[in-house]
This record gives sequence, structure tokens and C-alpha cells, in this order.
Amino acid sequence: MAETFDVYNEKSEDEKENIPHVNCCEHMLMASHQAFNVKLQPEVLALAKGFGGGMKIKSVCGALTGGVMSLSKFYHDASFLEVAIQDFFKTFENKYETIHCDLLKDRHFEERIGCQKVMLMAAEVLDEIIEKAERGYYE
Repeated sequence: MAETFDVYNEKSEDEKENIPHVNCCEHMLMASHQAFNVKLQPEVLALAKGFGGGMKIKSVCGALTGGVMSLSKFYHDASFLEVAIQDFFKTFENKYETIHCDLLKDRHFEERIGCQKVMLMAAEVLDEIIEKAERGYYE
């Protein structure tokens, strides 16, 4: 999934200007659907709108909530999801010391690219979780 962010970074500045703004949660959801080669329904994307900016209160990072939405979309077993989501958050927090939007923005936000680094970090951790799932780690 992290490759989808590299594709974005390879675009020219003019191409990037024509991409409509989406928040971190929406972007993660879009990237996961692209990675799984699944069409993203507009109503599913609309559900992510309120989770950007740490649910609009700079709480849990929208890239992480987008990751949770992605796991929930593609994996349906509740027991699996509980363990995989806990691992996703724990792994991210162990690597980057926080899961909170405000602290992540303080450390990684850049005016030109916004929270692109945070989304890439979350996508890389989500890739790890999906690889574990595919190997049966959570069964």
C-alpha cells in the first residue's frame, strides 16, 4: 500500500494541484482500495470525512483511523480485527512514539506536502499488518 504514496510523489506540481484535497483518513482509505484494486464507493469515502485532523479534535491520527477502516473493509472477522488493529496501533506508536494527530503534525507536517510523511508511515505499518495477516499471524 505504501507504493501508492510514491506514485503521488512522482507527479508534477501541476498534476498535484489538480488532485482534490482529501484528509489523511480519506487518503488512506483511497490508497488501500487502490492497493487491493477495489473500486471505492463514494459513500464509503464520505464516511471518512469526519476522521481527518484527529477526528477534528487532533486526537487519534486520521491516517490511523483510515488504516482501521481499511482493515475493517477487507477483513471481517471481529476477533481478527481486534488483534490486528491493536497490533497496528502498537506498532505505529512504538515506531513513532505517538498516535495523536497534534504531536505527529508537530513533528512531521511540512507546508508543501502536508501530512504526506505521516500517511506514508501509517501505510508502511499497515503493509506490515497485512503481510502478517496473509501469513496467518493473527489466526
